[in-house]
Amino acid sequence: VDAATVSNLGVGYKKALSASETLTVTKSGTERFSAISIVIPAAEWHGTTVPEITASVTGASTAPDPNSITVSWGAEATNIFIAVHGHDTAVTDTSVTGWPTNYTDHQTQGSYCSSSGEPNLASRVANVGTEDPGPFTISADSSWRACTIGVRGAVAGGATLSVNLAGSGGLAGIGGLAGVGGGLAG
Repeated sequence: VDAATVSNLGVGYKKALSASETLTVTKSGTERFSAISIVIPAAEWHGTTVPEITASVTGASTAPDPNSITVSWGAEATNIFIAVHGHDTAVTDTSVTGWPTNYTDHQTQGSYCSSSGEPNLASRVANVGTEDPGPFTISADSSWRACTIGVRGAVAGGATLSVNLAGSGGLAGIGGLAGVGGGLAG
C-alpha cells in the first residue's frame, strides 16, 4: 500500500493451491512489526479476480478512517470488504474501542508491541460496488495509516474468514487469499 521511510502499511495476497500451504510475512529494516493473515476458503471467493485495495490514507487522531473503495466488478451479493488500519504504539498500548459501522465480522486487534505499530481490521459482506467503511475509534490520539480491501466473493451468504495473528512489532503484510498487517514506526 505504501512504503514511507518511517511507517508502512502493506497488503498482499496468496492463492493457496492446497490446505497445507503456509504464508510467511517478512520485512526489511530493524523496526519490529505485527501482521494479521486472513484465510478465505477457495469456495468462498471468486477464484480468479484479484483482490483490490485503496491507496493508504494517513492521519493523527483517535479516528483512523479507511478510505472508500469502488471495486471494478461492481455490486455483488457476496462482495467482501475489509477495513484495515495500523496505529503507532511507540509510547503506550492504544486499543481499538470502536469499529467501522456495519463491520461486525472479524473484528481483530493486533497484539501490542512497544515502539512499533499495531494492525487492526474488521470485515463485512455487502451487495455494493462502492464501500466507505467509516472510522475506527482508538483510545488515544496516535499516528495511523488505513486502507480498504475488496474481495470478490463466490457463494451466497458471504465468506467464512479465518483470522490469524502473527509477528511482533510494526510494519506490515496481509496473507491467506487476502492478508493484512499494519504498523507505524516513528
